[in-house]
Amino acid sequence: MSFNKVMIRSVSSGAYLDGRHQAGEEAALTSRPAHGDQYLHFIVEQHNGNYAFKGVASGAYLDGRHQAGETAVVTSRSPHGDNYLQWKLEFVDGNYALKGVGSGAYLDGRQQAGENPLMTNRNPNGDRFLQWVIQPVL
Repeated sequence: MSFNKVMIRSVSSGAYLDGRHQAGEEAALTSRPAHGDQYLHFIVEQHNGNYAFKGVASGAYLDGRHQAGETAVVTSRSPHGDNYLQWKLEFVDGNYALKGVGSGAYLDGRQQAGENPLMTNRNPNGDRFLQWVIQPVL
């Protein structure tokens, strides 16, 4: 991935990942238009060949520590040396699957706007609920 500020949209629900939440809160999805909305923008950082997603508005990182069936959260910890804040991006069916390095679980975007994305252990191939469009912020 060659850009550093992005919008992350669920293929299945069309909702965007919302980065407004503060550390310790659950991540959320929203149907608001992402262009020009800093709450829906993330800075992409590289760490040890993995990626960390930092909310532009909150400064909090997307945390992939939770296991299947649990809600993804955000945290203010540094992703340096912290596998729970690092993600692998797997290119699947023309989209991306976000896999938490620490948990091995995928971010599930099936929830509707206003709800919280879950983590799952399902295979992302052919599963649009686990696929995301990552768009650069221009």
